[in-house]
Amino acid sequence: MFPENFVTDLNNALICAIESDRYDLTGKYIVELLKQGVPRSYFEKKHYFSRFVDSQIFDAMYEPVDTKIDSFKIKLIDSMLVTDQYPRKNNMPDSAILAIDMINEKLLEEQIFTDGLLPTAYEVGVEIYRDTIIGKSNFHNLMVHQVRDNPEKYSKFYRDNLEKHSISPLAYFSQAQIFGERSDTTNLGCEGMIFATIESYGEDAFTCCCELKDQINKNRAKYYLEDLDRSIKKYRFSKTTKLPFMLQKHVYGKWEFPDDKKLEEAINKRLSDPNYVRFLEE
Repeated sequence: MFPENFVTDLNNALICAIESDRYDLTGKYIVELLKQGVPRSYFEKKHYFSRFVDSQIFDAMYEPVDTKIDSFKIKLIDSMLVTDQYPRKNNMPDSAILAIDMINEKLLEEQIFTDGLLPTAYEVGVEIYRDTIIGKSNFHNLMVHQVRDNPEKYSKFYRDNLEKHSISPLAYFSQAQIFGERSDTTNLGCEGMIFATIESYGEDAFTCCCELKDQINKNRAKYYLEDLDRSIKKYRFSKTTKLPFMLQKHVYGKWEFPDDKKLEEAINKRLSDPNYVRFLEE
C-alpha cells in the first residue's frame, strides 16, 4: 500500500534476502538503498556486508544509479538546522528561538514540503554515521522543534502524511511522542511508553492481556503496526539470533524506581491488574 519503500525496511529486506539465499532480490534492494542516498561505503565498511561486496550478488552496487536526490533541499535543510541550533546552543531567549523557528517554518512550507507532504529519503537522503549506521535525516531533527512549537498543527499534518503513505508508522510515532495523547484508546504499547509491549520492573516483566490487549491491537492496526503477539515474536527472535536486527527498542521498556518500596508497589499494581500477565523469557 506504500508507493515507496522506506530505508529501514529495505535494509532489513536485503539482510533477509541474503540469509535466505534469495540473491535474485539483493540487487533490487541495493539499488533502492542507493537511490535513497545510502553510499557505497556503507556496504563496503559495514562488517555484515563487507564479505559480500566482491561477490556477484553485490554487482548492482557498482552500476550507475539515477537518483532523485535534491541537493538544493539537502543544503537548505542543513543550513536551517544550523540556524535552528544556534540560539539554543547559545542560550538565547525564547523569543529569539521562536523567531528562528517561524522563519524555518515558512521555508519548510515554501521550499521543502510538496503539496503538504514531507520529503522522502528519495529526495533528501539519510544520515550515515561512521559509514556503518543509517540514521535519520537532518530534516527529522529540524522538525522536532516545529512539532514542539505547534503540536496541534503538526498532529494533523503528520497524520495526513501517514494516511497518504508518505511516511512510515515509525517515523510518524517518533514525532507523535510529542503530540500524541496517552490513553487506552490511543496507546500502541501497554502503558506509558508509546511502543513498549513488554514492561520490565527489576527482575519482573509484564505484558498486557485481555481487554487492554484487544484494544491496543485495534489501535495498532489503525497505524499499520503488527499486533502484540507478532511484536513479541519479533522480540524473541531478536534475542536468539546473531543477525543484525534491532527490534528491542520498539518492544521492551525498562522502568526505573527510586527505591525497593516503589518497585514493590509497581509490581504489586501489575499483579493485581486483570489486564496484565507476567512475561516470561523462553
